[in-house]
Amino acid sequence: MIRFGGSRQNSILLLLFGLSCYIKFTQSLTVNRKPTKMNENNQNNVMQQNFPNINISSVNCNTLNMSSVQSFIRMRKLFGIVSLRTDIICLSDVRLCNKAGLTDMNFVNKIFSTNPYSSYCQSRTNCRGVGILIKKKLKCAVLAIERDDISDNYILLKADIQNQTVIIGSVYGPNNNDAAFFDRLHNSLVNLGDFPTIIAGDWNATFSCLPVDSNPDVLNMQAVPNMLHSRLIRNMCEDFNLNDPYRVLYPNRLEYSYAPWGNIRNNRSRIDFFLITKGIANKVQACEIKPTVQSKLFDHKAITLDFKSQPRVSSRPNISNKILLDPDLDSVVMLAMYECYAQHLANNQILKNRVLGKIGEGYRLLREAGPDPRSILYSHLTLLDIDNRDILVARLKTLLRDLEISNFITHDLTLRDDVFLEHLINNIRNEVISYQSFVFKKSIESYDNLVKKLEKLKTNYKENLMV
Repeated sequence: MIRFGGSRQNSILLLLFGLSCYIKFTQSLTVNRKPTKMNENNQNNVMQQNFPNINISSVNCNTLNMSSVQSFIRMRKLFGIVSLRTDIICLSDVRLCNKAGLTDMNFVNKIFSTNPYSSYCQSRTNCRGVGILIKKKLKCAVLAIERDDISDNYILLKADIQNQTVIIGSVYGPNNNDAAFFDRLHNSLVNLGDFPTIIAGDWNATFSCLPVDSNPDVLNMQAVPNMLHSRLIRNMCEDFNLNDPYRVLYPNRLEYSYAPWGNIRNNRSRIDFFLITKGIANKVQACEIKPTVQSKLFDHKAITLDFKSQPRVSSRPNISNKILLDPDLDSVVMLAMYECYAQHLANNQILKNRVLGKIGEGYRLLREAGPDPRSILYSHLTLLDIDNRDILVARLKTLLRDLEISNFITHDLTLRDDVFLEHLINNIRNEVISYQSFVFKKSIESYDNLVKKLEKLKTNYKENLMV
């Protein structure tokens, strides 16, 4: 072990001096940036220290210009987007104008602003268009914007988010071969400078360049959607040190973002994905494809990217609003009330023991019956058969009626009324939280079992595909 001579103060000063030398050394590594290519070492050194605590999603809108349809259908489409609830939402295929050049922007902006998001869009025709929504409460200032003025296929924002400068982009890849699109996108990225970059959207191409029979991003297809664009995407990733965070996390997972409407065609593809600077990949907490589309008005599943660290668990358990809708909560409260009265009965130990025994039997019946599968709260859970559960619940109701008829709560208590009230409130709260924990544990167990079943089915995606 190394020991420093002299006082403790001298040792601390020596350590601080060494730390300052190290900081100066690391700062010297950030100079000499290349103007046209991301400096990967710089990204790793800077962004590992700090990065905006945000989450991002992306979805293909399949047109937002719906002025000719009923307003509730238009609202359903827009609410399907804002229900993603991420800090930033990247939109592709927005099509804000119709063939006559008329737009529905007033209605669209009203819905977005009241949810509340600020919108940045690039869409002047009825066939293309992209956009970016940013939550108004997010600490964000847009510093510069780059747009695709040729075909409305991308929009890039350089923004200060939580005191960090980043580039956020939304892309809608061309359907035909268009190498010039990638040249324009490359030039726009260079114009915005050397900053951590996140680009998302429907690329109309896969990230993988493997042949169709071994490409993990397609299923039941005769050819890869656009191999030329897939190669151009990989070239851009090399130029700007970008990568697909989904494939970083899940190199071999078979999951797809696009499925054609209807149940006739069974081809699938993962053409919606993020590209992010490699230096911030270690900050990614999750990157997922939504299990289903936002509504039947969409044909692409949304994708999400999360940089937010997991919230700290509250040290004091709280009663959830969800448990207040549980149909058996009244039984929990009644048992907790009777238990508190029984615990503080005065001069009647025989009655006290008999009542506490019945209350213990009531708690056992409640746990054995489990949550009510007829409640919409628990309709997705794997629970006890309804007929068997009804027998247990009937026994519980009979037990509660017996306790009520016994009228033991009118006996003298060992506590003053005001003190007993405090004990009663606390006991009810504790029992509700205990029951809540039991129910939520059942919910988690059912969810985990369902996920395991799905993962098992996905090991042979082609054979188990539902059409």
